[in-house]
Amino acid sequence: MPMEKFTENGWGWYVKSCQIEFRRQLLMGENVIVRTWLDSFEGSDALVRFRIFRKSTMKIAAEGSIVNTMINAASGRAIPIPAWVITQYTQFREQESP
Repeated sequence: MPMEKFTENGWGWYVKSCQIEFRRQLLMGENVIVRTWLDSFEGSDALVRFRIFRKSTMKIAAEGSIVNTMINAASGRAIPIPAWVITQYTQFREQESP
């Protein structure tokens, strides 16, 4: 869903926390592939996990997670993620986490 859809509804996101574990050094100019997926939702929070692969070897260079919190853009306060938004993002969920 494009960010415009969220802003049209008066919503926004902020990063509540971020964790990255670096496994391999990447050099300037190297190509990477980033894979992200939504792991879970709880109240106003969405847990997004990611892996960064070195494109030439497809070995994991880094992995981690980000907790994003949905907010009311006008007040800046956290709001529960609407059920239809969760449905939008979970309808194509894989059987196993990557």
